[in-house]
Formats: sequence, structure tokens, C-alpha cells
Amino acid sequence: MQPTTEWIDKMNEATFNLDERNPHMNHPCIHEYLDYYSFNLVNFDLYQCGHVCSHEKDIFIQAFLKTKAKGTVLFVHGYLDHSGGLSRTVNNLLANGYEVVTIDLPGHGFSQGESGTIAAFDEYVEAVEKGDRFIRDRLQRSRVIGLGHSTGGAILFHAASEKKVLLERLILVAPLYFPYRWNLVKGTLKMLGKYIPKQKRRFKKNSQDLLYQKFIKQDPLQVKWLKSDWMKAMEQWQHYIIKCPVLTIPVYFLQGEKDTTVDWKKNVHFYKHKCQNLQVAIFPSGRHQLLNEREEIRILVHERMRSFLNSV
Repeated sequence: MQPTTEWIDKMNEATFNLDERNPHMNHPCIHEYLDYYSFNLVNFDLYQCGHVCSHEKDIFIQAFLKTKAKGTVLFVHGYLDHSGGLSRTVNNLLANGYEVVTIDLPGHGFSQGESGTIAAFDEYVEAVEKGDRFIRDRLQRSRVIGLGHSTGGAILFHAASEKKVLLERLILVAPLYFPYRWNLVKGTLKMLGKYIPKQKRRFKKNSQDLLYQKFIKQDPLQVKWLKSDWMKAMEQWQHYIIKCPVLTIPVYFLQGEKDTTVDWKKNVHFYKHKCQNLQVAIFPSGRHQLLNEREEIRILVHERMRSFLNSV
């Protein structure tokens, strides 16, 4: 299926009121977006979407709300991805009684910013803060649970450790700290980054789900170029995050052993020292995209997440 981009252009051109109820009923482009990424419209009672301003950029927020919810999950995607790419997990959370608020990080999805890069990770942290504030001030929700994949997990951890967001608990799925073979990548970056500021993205097999592998290559909202500036910003963030306070809320860390995007062993070690109340679940066959892995792994991942969320 080759994607058509007319609805994307309309989404980028439109100004949506975050207080409008079920705007997909009045704006065909929103309905096409939700349909393209297979969001299950039956599982939520109210939908809202629009932008909030963060660091002089418009950040795209979506709220999939329920009349009676067990809690509200603030869900943040990883680098190069966007909220639509994680619709399977949104659908699963909704089906199990949780409502979900997603944000597209700056430079991703329908949020403003240069595609795939950032001046400093503080911009990501501020975007997550605005998402948390939207939940508390606009939606009047008090029980907020964080869920982040890869870079999204790292940013939620950062914001929660400094109490910039007040989470009841946090789920980290293959969170970023050290990328895979980071020392080699870092050395290459320092040598070549000034001469080759960007390179075309090569889609790694981060999942064993063949349909997902095919879909992600055609996904019109995936970031297509890797920027050396992003890697520099990440390195600066690493020096900062090592000094952040220890997080005391319950944290659940889900990680695949076949992950070749992050150096997962070093990352588990880091988060064990930075999270006072940490549980770790390892999936021997899982790759980086645990939330979009082949069905038997994905079902187990969602079951483990649900058990953690439902625990007292």
C-alpha cells in the first residue's frame, strides 16, 4: 500500500482546537490519520487533538479518553518514530481500561521542528512537561502513568527524576542511554559529522513482525534522515543525565536481548542505579521495537505491562 499524502498536508495546514470533542467527526483528515495507523475508534469514548506551544514549537497532542478509566497513560515514542507508529499499544491500553495521551516529540510526526534533530534534549523534556500539564490542567486528571519507548522512555525518566512531571509509576521499553556500539559511533561522528551532517536512514530489522517491517518503510511520518546534530545533543544529554536524582516511584523496564539499537546491558545497569524501585523483564527473542514485535512476543509484552499497571 503506497501512502497518499493529501491528508498529511491537511493535518499540517489545519489548526485544531484541543478542546473540540471528537474532531475526527468533523475533519476528514484526522479520521484518515486515525484509520491509516489503525487506531481502534471503538475503544475510546472521547478523542481530542491539537497543539501546545513548547520551546516556540507547536507540539502535537492526542487524547484517547474513557468515561471510566483506571488511569491516564502519558505515552511518548522513540527517536525517528511518532505516536501513530505505536497504535497497537494505544489500542491495547484502551481495551484494558486505561486512557492514553500521546505527544509527538519536536521534529517528529505532526510536531514542529527540524525533522529528526534537536538543539538540546531539554526541548524534549519541556514537550513532555507540556503533555503532563495538559493532562492535569485541561483534562483534570490526577493519576498519571508514564510509558516511553527508547528516547521517549529516557525523556520521561529524566523529567520524572527532576519532578518536572509527577508520575505515579513509569514503564520504560528499551529506553535510551547508550546506543549500540556507542564508542565506535561516537568516534565516527566526531571525525565525519562536520563533513556529512546527515545521512539517509537505513531501516534496521528492529522487529521480527514482517508486516511491521514492510509498513514502517512506507510510513510517511517516519523520519527519513539521520542528523549528526542529534547525536551531539544526545552525547551532551548523557553527561547531564548521569547527575540526575534517583527516581523513587515504581519503574518497570522491558528489554529485548536481540536489541541492536541500544546497548541494553549498559542501559539496564544505568537505570538500576537511577531507579530505587525497579523491576526488569527480559525478552530473549525481542528486538528494539518490543511494542511492534511479532505477535507472540508483543502479547507477552502487553501482558507484563498490564500486570504492572494493575498491581497496587
